[in-house]
This record gives sequence, C-alpha cells and structure tokens, in this order.
Amino acid sequence: MTLTLAIAQLNFLVGDIYGNAERIITETNKIAKQHPVDCVVFPELALTGYPPEDLLFRPGFEKRCHRALLHIEKSIGKTGIIIGYPERHGNLLYNKAAFIQNGKIIADYAKQELPNFTVFDEKRYFNQAYQ
Repeated sequence: MTLTLAIAQLNFLVGDIYGNAERIITETNKIAKQHPVDCVVFPELALTGYPPEDLLFRPGFEKRCHRALLHIEKSIGKTGIIIGYPERHGNLLYNKAAFIQNGKIIADYAKQELPNFTVFDEKRYFNQAYQ
C-alpha cells in the first residue's frame, strides 16, 4: 500500500484565521485536482500563521480558530490534510496538528518539544505535551 503526500509550503498571514482557512481549502482542492494524493501537509500553525505570539491572548481568538477549524472540517473530503492550529484544554494551550478527512478530525497531536531560543519563544505561549 502506498501513501502519497503533497507538501503545501505556503506563507500564511499571521492573524488572518478565516483567510488562512479558505486558503487551506482552496489549495487542498487545487492539489487534489492536479495530483492523485492521499494527504496534503500544511505548515505548523497554518490556521493562525506563524508565529501568532500575543494574538493567542486576545479575547475571541480561540473562538475564531475553532469556527475556522469546523469550516475546514466540513470542506475537506476524501483528500486528507494535516494542519497546525492552537487549541486550549482547560487552562492549557497547545500547539497542535490534526489529520482531517471526510468532514472530521481523525487524529490530533500536541507538540512535545517546544523551542525556546533566539527568535523562538513557544514556552511563553504553549504547554508542552507529554505522551
């Protein structure tokens, strides 16, 4: 059995959650029409743009992310995608990746190793996940 992936290395606009969601959907459909792929892989935090930094602390930001993620779920068919997004569980915020196919999240994964050097300050925003 063969798994065919496409890598969509795009520059997503930081903070443009709905615009990034539409771009994810559009690119997935475009790639799926051009190539027979099983899954399209998008960058870390593609939904919010990277790095979202203090936007993560703004009121309503999480709700917009959740609504955009639901919109993506409804719009993704047979060709699966892997996208990055922030998600809160209780008081803890995680940098996550989800595999979405046929209208639902099949699996998700929280980042375990957070960089915290030079320009990276992920421990300020996210919690480290442990297996």
